Amino acid sequence: MTPNKEDYLKIILELGGDEHKVANKQVGAAIGVAAASVTEMVDKLEEARLVTHTPYHAFS
Repeated sequence: MTPNKEDYLKIILELGGDEHKVANKQVGAAIGVAAASVTEMVDKLEEARLVTHTPYHAFS
């Protein structure tokens, strides 16, 4: 796993991703990246089965 993916997973957990859904905007604001970058990484994390995501909704 890349350090970048680890950073995203840490932020998602810090924002409560293990208890409730987290929005792309929340992650982007916490990391300081654009929502499009978050979407791209969430797709990769979902592909690796590290998060669950429904398009146009928050993820966990």
